[in-house]
Amino acid sequence: MLLTKVEFKVSCLLPSLLILKTKLKCSCILNSNPLPACYDMQLVVLLISRHNVAPDVEKVKEFQMVCGEFFKDHPYGVVGVHCTHGFNRTGFLIVSYLIDVECWDLEAAVATFSVARPPGIYKEHYLHELAGRYADGDIGSIITPPLPDWCDDVEREKEKSAQFAVPLHGVELVLGPTREEVQIACQEALDWEESGFPGSQPVSMDVQNIRFLNEKPYRVSWKADGTRYMLYIKGKGQIYLIDRDNSVFNSPNITFLSRKREGEHLRDCVADSELVLDKVDGAVRPRLLIYDIMMFEGSKDVARCDHQRRMLCIDRELIMPREEAAKRGIIDKIREPFSVRAKQFWDVSESRMILEKYAPTLTHENDGLIYNPTNEPYKPGQCKDLLIWKPPKVNFHLNIITEKKFGMLEEKKAQLLVGSERCEKIFSYLDLQVNKDAKKHSKKIIECSFVNNKWKFLRVRTDKGFPDSIETAKSICIDSVNEDKLLEVCEKHRRGIDKGRANKHALEEPNGSMLPPSKARRHASTST
Repeated sequence: MLLTKVEFKVSCLLPSLLILKTKLKCSCILNSNPLPACYDMQLVVLLISRHNVAPDVEKVKEFQMVCGEFFKDHPYGVVGVHCTHGFNRTGFLIVSYLIDVECWDLEAAVATFSVARPPGIYKEHYLHELAGRYADGDIGSIITPPLPDWCDDVEREKEKSAQFAVPLHGVELVLGPTREEVQIACQEALDWEESGFPGSQPVSMDVQNIRFLNEKPYRVSWKADGTRYMLYIKGKGQIYLIDRDNSVFNSPNITFLSRKREGEHLRDCVADSELVLDKVDGAVRPRLLIYDIMMFEGSKDVARCDHQRRMLCIDRELIMPREEAAKRGIIDKIREPFSVRAKQFWDVSESRMILEKYAPTLTHENDGLIYNPTNEPYKPGQCKDLLIWKPPKVNFHLNIITEKKFGMLEEKKAQLLVGSERCEKIFSYLDLQVNKDAKKHSKKIIECSFVNNKWKFLRVRTDKGFPDSIETAKSICIDSVNEDKLLEVCEKHRRGIDKGRANKHALEEPNGSMLPPSKARRHASTST
């Protein structure tokens, strides 16, 4: 897919074939495919986190910034846009560019891309995501085109190559009619009428929606850096895990016994979960944390209950019967591929405790907080009330200089540069006494978090070729919610509200065995 700025044109073929056919000099390739691609020209890689998921706002802005910087230096240049097949992710990025930069409307942009690269964006959820961002959800006259002739074969090969989060003995990929049956069963359980993964999707917290924490009760938990799976307990030996790509896996050796029917297995349950990798005594132990439930034994009523009651259902009906069966020797957890726990939630006034005391003791990676509305039913798809908070981060170009002042010793300063029009501009500085690890990374792209009105060095971004734009950096400072602001809202306005409905205290849970192990307790027990 090729973009030219002068008399803006959209042309499509595979990049290499188009270059040969038109003899255009393509100076830059933007690759959104996680697999390597080789071109004899400038290559910029935009890593789209998951297949079959539309590029997020940050990636779209990064794409537009890279194109803008390139066209300023090469007004007659050509940019090639590359992904696996050049339809959905490529189309999403280009349509967004046409709307945001060239001021096109949604229908015209989608239609132009479809003509240039027939049949255009053919995955319905990509088109709905575009409509949600640019047309208040109104898809207008846009019609999802039929799949290309080759698509079924490619998708079938992709299904066969799907992999579980980590290779585990006893977890197998499901294909064929069973796969489709499981997908449909989960979609019907959630009354999801669209295609694809039906699970609830959170939105990022910002200075506008943080007010929700003051307007209604919320419960909070840590954001685990794990892999999300929808858990479908169909029956004994049929324990299905569906990832966000809608790939299906079966773990037949996991057992969920009924609390009410002695010796019988649960059936027709659908829950939300995430697989985390806990590092305990030098070993990696996979654990499935269940954090919501949408159907229990064929009944959808549980999805309409408040969140605390749904968590109570998980604890009493899914977790505790397993614990009792393990004590009686009915279940041998050692033979199961992963352990199963209920994730813990607290009143929002415990946010500081989670960040400062609890999260650091977890034995798996975590990077923020997630806020679940207490009294709302489960909502499939994007849920504007389900908030996710992560520390504000920006990618800068680090430039360490030596500053000389008359009568004073030389001083090293770490400039943080951002993209701005034709050049890079100084946006801020790092305190090198605090950010000692940054000294060796001059001239590289680094990721920094914004904490207490200061920038903290986090890591080098080897996957980035350009810093974030000045607009992105400003929005992080102005629109994002830093830790201090978050905790102020949680503690000032929420303390005591919902206390009777939330857990008593972070470390005083009614069933401590449900908690993931903490570093402080890692030698205390080896049970799973």
